[in-house]
Amino acid sequence: MNVLKRLLPSQDIDALLGDITEEKRLRSSLWYWGQIAAVIIVASFRECRRHPLLTLRATSVGFVAMAAYISLWVELLHGLQQLAYAFPDAFSFNQLNDVARRSIVAGVWLMFLAGFSLCGWLVGLLHQRHGIALVLPFALLAGLTTIVLLAPRPGDSHLIFAIRLIHFASIPATILVGGYWSTHQKRTT
Repeated sequence: MNVLKRLLPSQDIDALLGDITEEKRLRSSLWYWGQIAAVIIVASFRECRRHPLLTLRATSVGFVAMAAYISLWVELLHGLQQLAYAFPDAFSFNQLNDVARRSIVAGVWLMFLAGFSLCGWLVGLLHQRHGIALVLPFALLAGLTTIVLLAPRPGDSHLIFAIRLIHFASIPATILVGGYWSTHQKRTT
């Protein structure tokens, strides 16, 4: 329960959590976690309605950070591509075995997602007093943007569709992890 108190600044959060805790003994764990998710969403929505300009600022900060991060990735990949053209024997991805190729792809993908987590962390850090309430709209809009950019196209294979679905789910999730990380640091420092 302390985690939720740290994540949500709402004044009535103690009463809500008390009611949920009392009912926990009589209900299933699925009900309990559904109620916790509902509390997070409702309290975040209230906080965003109370501070619409701050919510707009937080979302803008997140998208500026995300745009800067993606542009850094584009430059990095462009530089690696130029190196591969200059030294084709040294950078032959096709000469690696399957395990090495998959490890490289997984590592690059995790580093890519870590940057989205840093964007969520930055939004949370700049708006610590509001917990993750102002990180949530940024994460949702980033997810919607991902849907638009990675929408299925005619002729896509099932593998491509699955990869796009994983991207759609993982980007907002890592943004929220970064937002949580910023609230965790607030409490420990």
